[in-house]
Amino acid sequence: MKKTIAILALAIVLLSAVAAIATTGPASANIEGYVHPDGTYRGGYINPVQTEVQFKLKDGLFTEIRYRALGYRGVDYLKSEDAAVLGITQQYQDLADYLIGKDVSALMELYHPENITKDTDTFTAATLRSSKLVSSINDGLNRGLYALPTE
Repeated sequence: MKKTIAILALAIVLLSAVAAIATTGPASANIEGYVHPDGTYRGGYINPVQTEVQFKLKDGLFTEIRYRALGYRGVDYLKSEDAAVLGITQQYQDLADYLIGKDVSALMELYHPENITKDTDTFTAATLRSSKLVSSINDGLNRGLYALPTE
């Protein structure tokens, strides 16, 4: 009898824990009205472009997005002084700046970078780059909070 009660109690605790995780984790971002917790997030995309970002959310809005790494085949875009690379880096920054003050749903707007950043010609291929920022941010959201807010 005691064994049965203990097993039932354990089952209830485990089911409660699973239900709590299922409704509060990053996967809940698809639930209408869900707001990611305030704080700092980090995410990245590498294939072969390396795009790593750190961003902050407050009340469900992006308040800061900065690139921790940005490069391609050994070229560090954040340190380069090459004019073509500077143009590409500016496009990445334009895309990040666009999100400031917007909620996570604005990520979908990045799939149309021609409405956001200048110079989206075939040489610079901003359309292809915007999806790397989206992937990096989604990676950060899926990983969850990196740090709680300091304020």
